[in-house]
Amino acid sequence: MMFDFVALVVIVLQGLIDIGKFSLSVGTPHHLPVIDDWICAVARRNVVELQLAFNVPSIFWIPRCILMCKTLRVLGLYLWDFDFATDPPTSGCFPSLKVLHVRVSSDNLYLMEKLFSCCPVLEDLTIDGKVKDGDTDIGYNFNVSVPQVKTLSISLEVGMARPRRGHEYEQFETRINVYIDAPKLEKLDLKKDGFTNYVLMGRAKSLVNASIDVRDSRAKNPPHFPSCATALLVGISNVKYLSLLAPWSKDWRLPAFDNLKQLRLVLVDCNYWEVLPEFLHCAPNLEDLVLENVTECERQYPRCEWNLPKDVPICLLSHLKTISISGFKGQWAEREIAKYLLKNGSFLDKMLIYTDGVYGVRDFHKEFSMFHGMVKFIQM
Repeated sequence: MMFDFVALVVIVLQGLIDIGKFSLSVGTPHHLPVIDDWICAVARRNVVELQLAFNVPSIFWIPRCILMCKTLRVLGLYLWDFDFATDPPTSGCFPSLKVLHVRVSSDNLYLMEKLFSCCPVLEDLTIDGKVKDGDTDIGYNFNVSVPQVKTLSISLEVGMARPRRGHEYEQFETRINVYIDAPKLEKLDLKKDGFTNYVLMGRAKSLVNASIDVRDSRAKNPPHFPSCATALLVGISNVKYLSLLAPWSKDWRLPAFDNLKQLRLVLVDCNYWEVLPEFLHCAPNLEDLVLENVTECERQYPRCEWNLPKDVPICLLSHLKTISISGFKGQWAEREIAKYLLKNGSFLDKMLIYTDGVYGVRDFHKEFSMFHGMVKFIQM
């Protein structure tokens, strides 16, 4: 029945004039031998968008017919592992491919490098997955060289344990150095878990929008973290729109964000309140500020620290128009920061404060009555 069905599908595919989009999901290993027939049939029918998902611990061999498909513009590879059925030719591969999403669960990062080199006109690249194996002393260098890419998103989870004998696991920390060479990059989205170090090769002068999530969820302040994070911020310092989620370290050194118009800070540690004035000083042309507090402050930090800045940041006196604060819990530092911004925001039009109900409406109106009309308190 299986092979009769496969033959029928191939016949149907061969009879079509064009195929706009084709998606294939494989859940069991015994389907694998017939996959090439399907894919090659689709390639012959001028497929434009192709999505391949292999949810089995097997290697998917990328057939030559896909490499050389002239009509393919969007490709999604959601794989356990992959390789090339034959060595890709030096030219002619993926001549029309603009969008590529690769999700893998392996340590064959060098094969992804090889895949990127086969995409000469690629403009939108998404890389995610899990790197399973590694070595504390060796680590990985992963080169993402994509000269035409304008939008880049990378999210890699690094394995910290591998099976040894029986049911035992050996603990380790794999560090990945991701070197990004994308001179035409306009939008960047990076996520890391503390063991991934992103390095921009040269300053991204065309970069407009950056979202950086550098939470360190499994290792508490590794020694290389502050310098790596600082170097990354220097590389993206030309952006106009920045979203940053990170733990704060006093060893961070912020660059000047002279072009920055919108800043979104997601607070994962109450010490982050201390760095807010420094960010404002580094962004003289900031117009829109979004603060998000996701820390259970009242449990972990009974009194968050807040030191009044010596000088009022230039953006408060000249450009800042809107401020939004979410996750407001009514802690002393939060209230003082909000009042400081309201008092010194010469061009401030409005401030929106979102609370989860810990801080009451009555308390808010009493304490912020002097700013009536400028600030709005929203109880979620």
